[in-house]
Amino acid sequence: MTLILKKDNIQLYILSRNRPNFLRVTLDSVLKQNHSSIKFEIIISDVSDNDDVCKMIDKDYSQKNIKYIKRNIVLSNMRHIQLVVSELDSEYAVIFHDDDVLHPDYMHVMSSFLSNNDTSVVGCNCMIFKDNISDPKNLSDSKLGMPNLSSPIKFNNAKDFLERYLPGNGGVAPFPSYMYRTKYLKKIMLKFPFRIGRTDENTTADVLLVSSLLKYGSILWIEKPLIYYRVHSSNLSVRKNILEELLKSELFDNNELELIDKLNKNENLNIKNDDFLSKFSNLKHINLIKEAMSSQIYKLFPYSSPLFDPQQSYKEVKKSINNLNTRLLNLKKINKSLDNFVKNSNSLNWSELQSINIEIIDEN
Repeated sequence: MTLILKKDNIQLYILSRNRPNFLRVTLDSVLKQNHSSIKFEIIISDVSDNDDVCKMIDKDYSQKNIKYIKRNIVLSNMRHIQLVVSELDSEYAVIFHDDDVLHPDYMHVMSSFLSNNDTSVVGCNCMIFKDNISDPKNLSDSKLGMPNLSSPIKFNNAKDFLERYLPGNGGVAPFPSYMYRTKYLKKIMLKFPFRIGRTDENTTADVLLVSSLLKYGSILWIEKPLIYYRVHSSNLSVRKNILEELLKSELFDNNELELIDKLNKNENLNIKNDDFLSKFSNLKHINLIKEAMSSQIYKLFPYSSPLFDPQQSYKEVKKSINNLNTRLLNLKKINKSLDNFVKNSNSLNWSELQSINIEIIDEN
């Protein structure tokens, strides 16, 4: 099912893969937007390796204005985003995943901030909820992504923006929350390094992408939680919940299982404490618990982990920021070389052309 719609103010792309039940909740949140006169197009970009999503759309949403695209290729997350950006032709764009849920006011509030400010992109606060919450409105076990943000914050340079990602600086706007000014997003993605975002790498591609937009305007984060961010075992950024698997195993005695259950419920237990670890029967069990605790939600929000080491985290994040700055600098050098080549190509001889080619290769 593919509907051909006229150009709208906003295009909202939902990246989907093998999760029709999550997608249904996502679509319902989009269709219930308090958008009034705002026109937007809903597009599902599906890279599933089966037909479950397609069947669900045809069955439950065939009468809705939803454009469905089935991709017959395997794409990493960043390459999927690059493909989607190449197809955009709206004024503003939203790109998120089939496990994210929008607040009813998302489209109205976000587009208002984007249209009334000299910004290239707007992000927002979020409510983080677990997979076991069937209705995201049940927020009893949810947390604000940026709990101390009480008013909008604007970033005009990469230093201030990237420093926000350092531990203890109050959290960040999640990548799926952003609404982009399309013309700038397309410019960035045309030059975005394709080697970044491979599925076998642990990269900061999303941070690099957003920070690159500062070339065209400020980045704005608003304090309102307008997106529900689902944390579950199949998140791109979260590994399998090993604690839950350990609870199902027969490795532990009842006392140990009780401790693991408390950890799984995020109770305030310090697993650095020798007294706590000594309650497990052997070193193997202790190491399993350490691995479990480093492999869950704390991958996304490390400052909440009992294993959190502020000094080590600070060093790692600073190193990542330096790597980002180096990549951005190299991109600028490459772009400058290409610009010089375009301007002077008609007057250059063969030796000079070869020199420019070598310069580009060295800088890359």
